[in-house]
Amino acid sequence: MGLATYFGRQAGYHRDQGTWARTIKEQLLTFDGYVEPLTDQELKDHLRAAFASRVFGSSPESKDDPGVTLGSSFMSDLLAAAGKSTKL
Repeated sequence: MGLATYFGRQAGYHRDQGTWARTIKEQLLTFDGYVEPLTDQELKDHLRAAFASRVFGSSPESKDDPGVTLGSSFMSDLLAAAGKSTKL
């Protein structure tokens, strides 16, 4: 019974990791199109750095390594600046 529980937890963990990886894949494929309309190169660089910390950090399910975290105030400021920088 204990072994079945362990395997069940491992299967769930790996399924969550696969979902996270597929999500990151889609974000990587669309990121350049998202930042292309921005005119401010410094803002583009900040967005790339923020995205890189998410991609190269640990997955949300990882308990061993917290990865790189971004404060919500930083992200709010960054998104507000991105909104001002786009061409209309």
